[in-house]
Amino acid sequence: MPQDRFLRGVTFIILGECFFVLTGMVVKHISLEAHVWQMVFFRNLFGLAFLTPLLLRSGRSAFKTQRLSLHFLRAALGVAAFSCLIYTFASIRLAEATMLKLMLPLFIPVIAWVWLRERPTPILAFSLGLGFLGVLIILQPDSLAAAGRLAILTGLCGALFAAGAKVVIGRLGATEPSVRIVFYFNLFSTLLSCIPMFWYWRALEPVTLLWLFLFAILATIGQLSTTHAYTLASPGKIGLYSYASLPIAGLLGWLIWSEEIYLELWIGSGLIILAGALTFFYSRPRKPEIATAKG
Repeated sequence: MPQDRFLRGVTFIILGECFFVLTGMVVKHISLEAHVWQMVFFRNLFGLAFLTPLLLRSGRSAFKTQRLSLHFLRAALGVAAFSCLIYTFASIRLAEATMLKLMLPLFIPVIAWVWLRERPTPILAFSLGLGFLGVLIILQPDSLAAAGRLAILTGLCGALFAAGAKVVIGRLGATEPSVRIVFYFNLFSTLLSCIPMFWYWRALEPVTLLWLFLFAILATIGQLSTTHAYTLASPGKIGLYSYASLPIAGLLGWLIWSEEIYLELWIGSGLIILAGALTFFYSRPRKPEIATAKG
């Protein structure tokens, strides 16, 4: 039933975004003990250990794919995005980092223009500018210090890489189930991140390893939830609900770290949500194409 699939898609995307907020909270908690590349590596390694038994239950056929190159590209973009976003979550307020992550949908038309030669409409270009205006409004004076500027630029790069990964997922979703997509992401991401991880190795306390394990489980569940959401309904219909994570991040940041919930945060967030709504509405595929937009 289409309405049932839509409601389940909304549920899974909100659930996934909540898990990503929890992931960001763990990053802030352990950022002084573990290096960014250690977090990326162990997140993927533990995620791989979590997913492999699920695929083994389905037999060897569950691992078979004809799209290894796309899986590798998705992993490379994902590692770049994840490392950027981890650094951002560790460096600035939880709500600000979440807001930068939510710039992702605004970059998808840019990726489609560069890669797929799909020229964006004026309204999509306007929505991207509106999103950046929201970012500028949210930024506080302390965010404009050198470290804050670097974290913000890194977060925007992370959103751009993540948008590229989303476009690849859209291609993979036509033939690959959610668990296989996430499995190959974790497999290739573990291999890609192990070299810089050893280069920046820090000795880790046992309790930090436990936090890294929790970090990996939360991130993997969030990834499975959002990937599954886009197999239930098209991104144009349910993607806007990912913005539910912004007030959740603001509230949790205030409760746990006493991070200020300031007026500019809500004004800027409102502009970003409006920009996202315009992007989702005007990027929505025509009905005959909806079936191919899964991912």
